[in-house]
Amino acid sequence: MMKQKITRVLVEITLRKTLTEIKQDPERSIRKLVDLALDFAKGRFQQQFFQTAAQLLTSEDSAYYLLAEKLVSTVDSERLIAFGMNVGYNGCTLGAETIRSIEAREHFNIPWCLSVFLDPEAFPANQETYRRLIHQGQELGIYTWQFHTQSIFPELLELFAAFPDSAFVLFCPPLCITEELLIRVQALPNLMFACTYEETSYAECNESCRRLRESGFLYGLHVPYEAGDEQRLILGSFLEPLMALSPAFTFFSPKAPLSPEERHGFYLAIQRLRLEQRYPTVFMELLQDNQAIDGIISSQGCSGGFTASGELYSLSDRDTTSDTNLFRQDLKTILKKAFPKAE
Repeated sequence: MMKQKITRVLVEITLRKTLTEIKQDPERSIRKLVDLALDFAKGRFQQQFFQTAAQLLTSEDSAYYLLAEKLVSTVDSERLIAFGMNVGYNGCTLGAETIRSIEAREHFNIPWCLSVFLDPEAFPANQETYRRLIHQGQELGIYTWQFHTQSIFPELLELFAAFPDSAFVLFCPPLCITEELLIRVQALPNLMFACTYEETSYAECNESCRRLRESGFLYGLHVPYEAGDEQRLILGSFLEPLMALSPAFTFFSPKAPLSPEERHGFYLAIQRLRLEQRYPTVFMELLQDNQAIDGIISSQGCSGGFTASGELYSLSDRDTTSDTNLFRQDLKTILKKAFPKAE
């Protein structure tokens, strides 16, 4: 435990120093940070991630340098450090070690990240259930959470504040991002926003993103997609208005259920965009990228979350039943039933 605390302090000191250096010389500082991370990286996930990052950054024209410059110039440093440490150190280092240990001992898969869809009206009555869920998740090594809601309310913010070691990405409509809200969440450095983007709501997204930038928040966009939209991605015209909003991350998920082939086709387009490095944002397909990351952290990848009614869902679209409901069972029991290790 003492060794872990010392390592975390050293990593945080290095991160603070590098954020300052990036402002003066982004390309050199980012490459130096990646090289240093490779020296620290011990797990398979960390090594593979930073090796890939090092390969991408060999291109001097990489848009990821522009992304880094934007982040250090617009996002409050304490937010970058807190959120980055919660995901990178707590989640992908300490949490990953816990996940691998439990999986090897008890023979079931644990997702590195979980999504949770909320019913705002029902949340106050179920607040303790969600507190138990996150507490149980941390015990299993889960420190990254994606919460989806149509409105933001005090009890939800209290939940995030109760778990400062976890990172929360809050997916919500752009109209939720008010000046009053941003004042209330100033004390939550472990929170990142993801505004839902529709072409018909561009003006609302633009205003919300402006408020987030001016207040120093880390944010992204959530873009629902349909079958065939991969062609729009490749052509690029669909992405230009999104890039004008300067999202650090651009998350995609299907509007309606799609076939595995349709989702895979879209995912191939996402992977292609990342490799091309033309856009200063990190593109992610929520379920498929979460599963890909999980497959690196442990031997068998899994990805999923909970509906507003508490039912588990997964990338494989398995049938959900009452024996995998967070309002009836604890998280460990649910994951054991839903994600047993393949022989």
